[in-house]
Amino acid sequence: MAFPAWLKKIQAKENIVISTRVRLARNVKTYRFPHAMEKKEREKFLGEVESFMRAHEGKPLVMFNRLRDLDNVYRGVLAERGLVHMESAREPDFTGLATGPGQTTSVIINEEDHFRLQVIHEGLNLEKSLKDAQLLDELVSRGFDLASHREFGFLTACPTNVGTGLRASVMLHLPALTLTRGIVQVLQAVLHMGLAVRGFYGEGTELRSVFFQVSNQMTLGRTEEEIIRHLLGVTRQIVERENEARQKLLKDDPKLLEDKIGRAVGIVSRCRLLGFEEALDLLSTLRLGSELGLLKNLPRAILNELLLQIQPAHLQLLTKKTLGGKEEYLRRAEWVQKRLKGCLPGG
Repeated sequence: MAFPAWLKKIQAKENIVISTRVRLARNVKTYRFPHAMEKKEREKFLGEVESFMRAHEGKPLVMFNRLRDLDNVYRGVLAERGLVHMESAREPDFTGLATGPGQTTSVIINEEDHFRLQVIHEGLNLEKSLKDAQLLDELVSRGFDLASHREFGFLTACPTNVGTGLRASVMLHLPALTLTRGIVQVLQAVLHMGLAVRGFYGEGTELRSVFFQVSNQMTLGRTEEEIIRHLLGVTRQIVERENEARQKLLKDDPKLLEDKIGRAVGIVSRCRLLGFEEALDLLSTLRLGSELGLLKNLPRAILNELLLQIQPAHLQLLTKKTLGGKEEYLRRAEWVQKRLKGCLPGG
């Protein structure tokens, strides 16, 4: 299974913002929201969407699948890439997924809303992501009468999405702010500005690592462009603070930085068992070392790919084995060491 297109693009300047995601929630007037639909109704709607999608195959969408036709591991991979919800991967009966080239664009059918139109790009690409999502919106609106209200805008299953139905987010890597303990102040400021902060997997996940998703919370009363501009401005402020923290570490406490990076190199090179969260933390430290020029031969492309490959379903796909418990930890350690061979000091 090929990597998503956004992972293949290495940013020469931007390294703190890993990816941008824009999602539009849409529903159809003639059907109840998915959570209120009976099984026959959900199946009927899925069939209508499948017929429409197959009749319009080509850009921006090239492939349609019913999730129940895919095996468990493949569905898990889709969930780990943020293309479907984890619950849909586990209970796929009436859910469909249409994807574009490189999985940059996608439409998920019959989750919380009838349609979730999604675009993912590398780096800080909010404006481009919005334009691409609007193209998906135009496609869907040609085939379906979408539910909207003259005053409130688009109607959605979750009240916080009513209005534009837009959820825009950026994935940020903030190790220096975390290390200098400036992250609490930054996140508090972000929340004060009306944005949400989530963990690595987005909605419903805890803030356990140095990877954070920052997104808008409300969509009512603002245009799509206003939401994007607000998130863009806040993100640029966070990036500036992270860069300041990195320079402060280099200037004021280089030994702390060198020690943390050296320990990460040692553990990654010699460990026999490696859990997902520990792997994420270690890769973050290696990434910081590479971006600060302290690890000279560590390609960012490999680090990007490992962000996916260390996740459970991806690891099962790579090893072609059903993994669990100690076996998963063992295979993760082996895979990380294989990918980083020759890239780390002493390796």
